[in-house]
Amino acid sequence: VWWVRAKVGNNFKAWSTDRKFSVIEGTTQSTNTQVKTLLPTGEIKDKTPTFTWNSVNNADLYELGVENNAGGEWKSYSITSTQANCTNQGQICSYKPTDLGLNVGDKKVWWVRAKVGNNFKAWSTDKKFSVTGDIHNGDTLYVSTSGSNSNNGEQNKPFATITFASEKAKAGDTIIIKSGTYSENVKIMRSGTAGKPITFMGETGAIIDGASIDLSEGGIFNGLFEVSGQSHIHIENITVKNSNHQGIAINSGNKSYVSHITIKNCKLIDIDGAGILAYGNYPFEGYKLSNIIIDNNTLIRTQKGVFTGNMRYQENLTVGGGVENFSIINNHVNAQDVKHESGAPLGIDVKDGVRNGKIINNTVENIPSSGIYVDGFYDGAYNIEILNNRVNNVNGYGIDIASERGGAIQNIVVKNNTISHTQWSGIVVTDFINHDPAFKGTPLHEPMLKKENINISENYIDNVALVNNGYSKGILISDPKADGIISNNTFGGNVPTPHTIVHSGNFNTQSNQYNGSDLIINDGRGVLNGSHAEIPR
Repeated sequence: VWWVRAKVGNNFKAWSTDRKFSVIEGTTQSTNTQVKTLLPTGEIKDKTPTFTWNSVNNADLYELGVENNAGGEWKSYSITSTQANCTNQGQICSYKPTDLGLNVGDKKVWWVRAKVGNNFKAWSTDKKFSVTGDIHNGDTLYVSTSGSNSNNGEQNKPFATITFASEKAKAGDTIIIKSGTYSENVKIMRSGTAGKPITFMGETGAIIDGASIDLSEGGIFNGLFEVSGQSHIHIENITVKNSNHQGIAINSGNKSYVSHITIKNCKLIDIDGAGILAYGNYPFEGYKLSNIIIDNNTLIRTQKGVFTGNMRYQENLTVGGGVENFSIINNHVNAQDVKHESGAPLGIDVKDGVRNGKIINNTVENIPSSGIYVDGFYDGAYNIEILNNRVNNVNGYGIDIASERGGAIQNIVVKNNTISHTQWSGIVVTDFINHDPAFKGTPLHEPMLKKENINISENYIDNVALVNNGYSKGILISDPKADGIISNNTFGGNVPTPHTIVHSGNFNTQSNQYNGSDLIINDGRGVLNGSHAEIPR
């Protein structure tokens, strides 16, 4: 869903009415003729890296250009689509130059362009990489639905299963998953190392389908595509669908510490449990997962199963149980109003022992509960940034900050988000305690620990509290022990009046803009400081 608004003078005017669109699986591929480059990028440990990019329809020739990062020496390679092993649209092209002469410390930038007919098309955007540390010439292994696990994994002798390929992979290797549907419970068997991840790269149309696989007897953290105890893993451009448990699941297994896992450009469709789950441990035994990146994935109709048993208390996209240094960025979560026999899962949830996290530039919509949730639960949530997200059409709160078993919450930034069409408040900080019997093994902090230094600023909130129970507002602070700042937020005309912001707790407010003549309200349970002269729009 998207909107536009205009700034006239010093003031932004009303948002346009919304427009909605969806990208449907299986539609015709784009005719865009600009190449999308893939690898190498960042720090590598490979003197002869394999360059990979997405194929362009009807291209019969590609030009690869490699240059020193600071300019200077330029090398160019003309590569036919046959040489690059990508004669069809939707495939991944690959080429390994042997004369680059790379050494540790070299920094390079590279581009690719396609020739269609008699004309070269636009160059790709640039990709940069640097060579660091010990050199390992990573191999490229292939998996195909027509392959065999008795093959050697080369382009013309691919393996049959992704799990088997992961057993054969070494640090720095790339596994190309050819287009096709794989009925497989994928379990990653080996780790990469620093600067040398094992990469699982799907061609367009690479699908893991769990329709015929029963995962219901697995543990709570199991998934159709599972990373359990492995580090330095990169997963990209794979569709995972029809799982009766989690979709892609990361857990610490029996390892003491797991780090550097990336899930990028994947689709999770029709998943009974969480679409993507990264969970360290439960009960909490310390931080077990670190440096987790969840980037530009699409989750459609995830957490759609019966909300009980091992699927319970996991949400569409969940990070929790001892995860630090994580990024949830550029994702699209669309539950498409999935209904449940009991419960209602949230869009994005970070909870119970999470710290140093970023939730940035995500779209969360059509959720049967709240959009984005920070839950301190028992072991807390610390140093979380929630920036530039769009939350629309949710049957709960837009952004919810709570602690269901009284754990501490500290240093939360909620900034520049757009929130619309929520059943309850746009943004809430609440003292809600979950007394569900299922949590009887987790003690309750008594008294509850504090929610400290919560900064809510520069958000746009409209069409919220559509079911006005007299308690829901644009921004609601209902925890008397919470403190922080509420500043420079803008409220549209469809926010319950006369109370745009209701406070209990110790908050400073300044420069919030709204329609009408509402006042900042303090309900007497806390202390309200700062400037109370809010600015009408």
